[in-house]
Amino acid sequence: MTQVPGEQPSLREPARCHEEIRAQFGGYERCHRNTGHGQQPHHARGRSWSGSWSAGTARIQFGVGCDDGCVFGDEVSLARWQDIWLNEGFATYAEWLWSEHVGDGTAQEMFDNLYAGFPADDELWKLPPGNPGVPVITPEVYLRGAMTLHALRTTVGDRAFFHILRGWPAAHRYGNGTTAQFVALAEQVSGRSLDALFQAWLYTPAKPTV
Repeated sequence: MTQVPGEQPSLREPARCHEEIRAQFGGYERCHRNTGHGQQPHHARGRSWSGSWSAGTARIQFGVGCDDGCVFGDEVSLARWQDIWLNEGFATYAEWLWSEHVGDGTAQEMFDNLYAGFPADDELWKLPPGNPGVPVITPEVYLRGAMTLHALRTTVGDRAFFHILRGWPAAHRYGNGTTAQFVALAEQVSGRSLDALFQAWLYTPAKPTV
């Protein structure tokens, strides 16, 4: 079983957390009370985030909580299970951004710790998040999904990256989104071909080179 090296950042100071999430993701706020019902992935239990999957509607909400029971989600539905990384990878990366914002560790440090902490023969690299197989949410979807976003950030730069981050929920709010659409948005905003990056991080069952 894949284990996460070190502790994940805690999400403190709800008002500041809400403000930062709105700033990073373009104000797509949806706040509701997390009653604790529903099953979270084993590695996510006890943390302040939310996620749900409905096979009948193929609807995923990613969220990141702020310790007061409120959860923010982008409400972009998935057309197919293979695009689950878009939601769970974003949820994990939102935690990294909050950690970066409050000085608990940068997203680059989170990325570096994961990359160094899992050798090339670890199970983490054997399941590509862009093709996860059966509809079971696994650590690979969360962690490699977030690492994919950070690899995108370091490739296109912060200005383009955060434009992409805000543009994604704005373009697909309350609709469906696919990996192909996300890649197209990233290429449009950055003006770069990103096929090789997404192939390595989403679809290759091996540890990408950095």
